[in-house]
Amino acid sequence: MLVLLDTSILIRLAERPSLFLEELSSKLGKVDLAIPTPVLKELVQLSLARDSTGRAAKLALAYAESLANVECEGAADDALLLLAQSKGAVVATLDLDLIRRLRRLHVPVATLQGERLELRGPFI
Repeated sequence: MLVLLDTSILIRLAERPSLFLEELSSKLGKVDLAIPTPVLKELVQLSLARDSTGRAAKLALAYAESLANVECEGAADDALLLLAQSKGAVVATLDLDLIRRLRRLHVPVATLQGERLELRGPFI
């Protein structure tokens, strides 16, 4: 199953690694992780900051180099939503506003509740 990663989850995993990705594979089977280009652009912008978020964004960018990139246009949240709908993908995010938008459109979501994976949506 295709899982699209949002900026928030990438930064969170860079700041505090967890078993999120292992749990995701355990629950969903074979998982293909991908990052839309607008998410990469957000990470680049955030990495310019000289604070903990900037450092985490740099780590997230380094990790992102090992993943598939999906070329698309627009704002990161819009791109995630459109790609998830068109490809039947799950979106991994911690962004509550994005989660609400995804849920309204019946797009499956993977998020963290504390340190534990939480799956929400119709395909899960």
